[in-house]
Amino acid sequence: MPLLLFFREGMEALHQSVDRFLDYLRYERNQSDYTLVAYRTDLLQYIAYVEQLLGEGFVPSEGDRDLIRGFLVSLMEKGMKSSSVHRKVSSIKSYYLYLVKIGLLEHSPARLIRSPRGEKPLPAVLSELEIEHLLGREEIDEADFLSLRNYLVLEMLYQTGMRRGELVGLREDSVDLTLDILKVFGKGRKERIVPFGKDLSRRITQYLTLKHEKIGLSRFFFVTLSNQPLGGEDVYRIVHERLQSVPGLARRGPHVLRHTFATTMLSNGAELMAVKELLGHKSVSTTVLYTHTSLAELQQMYNAHPRASKKKSIMEVRIQSIHFTASAALEEFVQKKLDRLDRLYGGVVKAEVILKVAKSEDDKNKEASIRLEVPGPDLFAEKQAPSFEEAIDLVVDALKRQIDKLKEQH
Repeated sequence: MPLLLFFREGMEALHQSVDRFLDYLRYERNQSDYTLVAYRTDLLQYIAYVEQLLGEGFVPSEGDRDLIRGFLVSLMEKGMKSSSVHRKVSSIKSYYLYLVKIGLLEHSPARLIRSPRGEKPLPAVLSELEIEHLLGREEIDEADFLSLRNYLVLEMLYQTGMRRGELVGLREDSVDLTLDILKVFGKGRKERIVPFGKDLSRRITQYLTLKHEKIGLSRFFFVTLSNQPLGGEDVYRIVHERLQSVPGLARRGPHVLRHTFATTMLSNGAELMAVKELLGHKSVSTTVLYTHTSLAELQQMYNAHPRASKKKSIMEVRIQSIHFTASAALEEFVQKKLDRLDRLYGGVVKAEVILKVAKSEDDKNKEASIRLEVPGPDLFAEKQAPSFEEAIDLVVDALKRQIDKLKEQH
């Protein structure tokens, strides 16, 4: 059946097109079930908005840009958070790109749509004392399957940094108690190996023994009393209920334990790239967020002081080189550039610099990225060039433009 006719058969056919897009994401892009559910919800919400606005069935076209913008504006007017709107933009963009891919459209009307800008909140993390309180073992009934399982859910999230979806998808044969490692399948079904300590190893052995005795054998590591795989909502409920005992947390989901794992590792001297691999991050810029959590919180507290604005902050600089050793001259070059940016803005708390030799078919294989921690959303830029000096200059120019925009807003 020609694709154009397929779309003209009405709402049922349109929903089938969404299903085909989701099948593409599942089988060709290896997206998780959580992503598929979110994308489907977003797209059906967008389609419903368009049909209500136009009073007729929705047929995708290259002229839909104003419809997309109107949909996003309506969400913002209803008070939806920028992060939630950002996800819906991603869903819509991916859908239209799929329509271009299969030849229905020549160009995507969403290609120039920008997500709303919003402040990135600091990760919610637990202190050492809060972790000790959260994982207090005096509350465990080691002969009770649910008590032991729920405790192990918390321990594994905290000690491995796994995502919720990775935890519920964990299988028994992915847990190696001889080498004390987990085989984890992250976003895009990308596999990574996560080690764990002897204490957790003993707790896992205890759990598996009780599980096999009381519940039976199962492919999945975490199961219910009826030997069904533990669901994502179950994990959220377990963590959320336990975190209710910790006052002052902005969020109380499983990701808090992942954030705490990352922050703890970096605070105790772990290498940034090693933590990136353990977390399964695609980009080091995501991992860098955890390196300044504690400092940023201190800075925010000090800003409450009536004379804080009159004092110039002392910029902390961290330079990391990957796949090569940076020379003293190169580090001095970077430092001078950072000093100029600090003078230009006058409020940089911390600068994170990553220099690495990238895989590239041309000569532009020198990659530089700089994240500036400033009051409000962080500033970040990443560039590639034939030399590190040129890449750094490009990054600095991009950051200057961001600083200029900030100054215009104030």
